[in-house]
Amino acid sequence: MNQATTTLTRAGVGHDLHKKELRPDDLKKKKVGPPVWKNREIVLWSVVSIFFAAIQMSGTVYLSIYMVEHFSYSKVMAGIFLSITQAGGALGRIIWGRISDLYFAEHREREIILVGFIAAATCIIFGILPASTPFMVMGVVSAVFG
Repeated sequence: MNQATTTLTRAGVGHDLHKKELRPDDLKKKKVGPPVWKNREIVLWSVVSIFFAAIQMSGTVYLSIYMVEHFSYSKVMAGIFLSITQAGGALGRIIWGRISDLYFAEHREREIILVGFIAAATCIIFGILPASTPFMVMGVVSAVFG
């Protein structure tokens, strides 16, 4: 057994790689389902996730400009809030993934819709916050937006 197979086996990947070598004929015998793009539900939710990513990307970039212009923050402070937003997004993906596994296993679309409403609510909150909003409040809203 070569080093790569040993490493994959220890990681639990391809646990039966050492048992049998695959030949091209073996792949032809396997039943392969329809291509992913023919599954309408997967295509729909993929398009929705593209829009989510675009909104998050444009929203986080605009957030820095908005903080400089509306809240009169320095560019450094706006950058710190941008970092908080990105960290909140990274942590939020892990947390929402776990929540999705625990509570939305049968209806994942409900979780995606809920996250969309939360993102929309934080955008609205940013729009109505006065310029005198404390840094802590801005940090929490930024993290949730991420």
